[in-house]
Amino acid sequence: MRPRQKAVKSAGPLQPNREAAAEPPKDSQKIEALERGLMLLQAFRRGDQHLGNAELASRVLLPKATVSRLAYTLTAAGFLVFDPVTRRYSLGPSAIAVGSIALSNTSVREIARPYLEELADQMHLNVGLGMQDRTQIMYIDAFEGNPLIGLRLYSGTRLPLAQTSMGRAILFAYSPQKRAEVLDQLRESQSPREWEQARVGIESAFRDLEAHGFCSSAGEWRQEIHAVAAPLRLPDGRVYAINAGGPAYLVPIERLDGIGSRLRSIAEAIEQAMGGDTPAPDSLIQDQ
Repeated sequence: MRPRQKAVKSAGPLQPNREAAAEPPKDSQKIEALERGLMLLQAFRRGDQHLGNAELASRVLLPKATVSRLAYTLTAAGFLVFDPVTRRYSLGPSAIAVGSIALSNTSVREIARPYLEELADQMHLNVGLGMQDRTQIMYIDAFEGNPLIGLRLYSGTRLPLAQTSMGRAILFAYSPQKRAEVLDQLRESQSPREWEQARVGIESAFRDLEAHGFCSSAGEWRQEIHAVAAPLRLPDGRVYAINAGGPAYLVPIERLDGIGSRLRSIAEAIEQAMGGDTPAPDSLIQDQ
């Protein structure tokens, strides 16, 4: 039997935003060239040492000529390094410095790490801490409980928001206004059929989150993967999620509730620690 979860505000149905269905007004404050340049930096993934113009263009869905101009500008600013022999780009010192500063300033990682590391080791699962990145979820920390069966998810890995338990947990924790904005982005980025499938999954996850404080995804991201997640709300308004998952044969559906209960307790402990209270870690992450 699942433990009773403290009352939270209902997420409400995911009704379409009729105003968003029309052509959205152009944002006069947004610099599109800058946005495209940042997209180019985001095209690099873990393990990518060098990327050429064609690869970059295919990942950001921009013309090669545009990518070439953006890459030239980013190279001049130190965010990319160009190899004239291979005619390919790699991330430059400015990009690496910004990334390092961002991670070092995310104190939630330091608070969450011992909890997540212990859970990964004890339950032999992939355990992670993530945040929203447009229509995706980005891991800002990840731990492998058993490297022989790990999912190879690392800090910087991105997953689809709508199809994952982590993404749905973050959506649930947002304010109604923020949630509506992200749902509109998701709807616009998918075909009607894809959105309908995602909408059904999100609504089901919201019901579980409201009742129990966690939600699961069994084969919705990848057929062979089962995962469960809990939202993490910080006092300053930032929203994250923690999750745990692994191959379906090691994480059968009947095991998800137990894992979810532990994640919910860990999320509560991290929230208390970030608010100034120091919980007792040993007692908070025991099996429920």
